[in-house]
Amino acid sequence: MGMIPLWLFPQRKTQPRCAIVVGDRQFKFYVASDGQQRTELERLFRNRSNYADHRCPALLIPQPANARGPDTVAVRIEDTTVGHLHLTGARDLLAALRVAGADRAACAAMIVARWDPGLGDQTLFRVRLDATSPFKFLDPQIEMATRKRA
Repeated sequence: MGMIPLWLFPQRKTQPRCAIVVGDRQFKFYVASDGQQRTELERLFRNRSNYADHRCPALLIPQPANARGPDTVAVRIEDTTVGHLHLTGARDLLAALRVAGADRAACAAMIVARWDPGLGDQTLFRVRLDATSPFKFLDPQIEMATRKRA
């Protein structure tokens, strides 16, 4: 076995920068998901003893090479893609990320479980984000400096 030359794996010149989305605590920003992603949501939610809504962090990751198109933003919870932002929301987020100089964002999310008798006694799982459009970000470096001064 030979050595693999390191020039095959170029180093990033800058560290990834994650913006933190400032929301309104209403969790009304909907996430689109397909059947497989809803199955993953059910797997994530299964450990909860009751079907109360579950709050958790979510990562919003642009995916310009996605088959859905260059304006695709994946929503990930616990290393699992649970959906994508709708096109208008994705475009708004991508524009806000460019202005902020960030390559991804994090926000609060809520997994909502609703029993639907029309689905044959099944529970329907959805994700909602604590975000508003236009997107506003909290800068962690400014926040840390503010806390140190207080």
